[in-house]
Amino acid sequence: MPDVRLCEFMAGSDDLDGYLAAKIHAGQTTPLVSRSSALMGMVSTYWPEPHELSASELRTLDVLARMAADLMEGRRLVEKQGESEERFRLAIKATNDAIWDIDLETGIVTWNETYSALYGRPAETSDSWQWWIDRIYPEDRERTVSGLRASRGRQQVGLYLRPRIHCAQCVWQSLACDRCHCRI
Repeated sequence: MPDVRLCEFMAGSDDLDGYLAAKIHAGQTTPLVSRSSALMGMVSTYWPEPHELSASELRTLDVLARMAADLMEGRRLVEKQGESEERFRLAIKATNDAIWDIDLETGIVTWNETYSALYGRPAETSDSWQWWIDRIYPEDRERTVSGLRASRGRQQVGLYLRPRIHCAQCVWQSLACDRCHCRI
């Protein structure tokens, strides 16, 4: 609105009186739209004098609106990811399954408390999968490691490995890896 006094839908309204009392004579509103086309909000700018926006000013406001929407959407995605991770943590606590995850690129391994209790894995070994490899039964080691390495670069590859692994109780136990999926 280049001049609120010339705006037909505001003529004679309390809104017009409020704008003029606040010394607002021009205004512009830009929607904040996410990349998925969801309306995130609106950003409004006001001027104390009548003002017609130039093409350059409109482009600048559009760029700022895009940046604001991207930041808002990014924050919402981080919040949703945190909620999802919390639900996953609760699901892990509710099961007696030994759960572990390995990043085949970095070698970083994470696991739950049940896994640690069963296999005796200390926290300080999280940056090395060698600890795990060393506890695989010698006859199963090459097949298991080869299967994991072959999955590099693939998405959601189902691995059907059943290596025997040395447990905390000093016995060999078959590790059911028939529900494993690798993410790279």
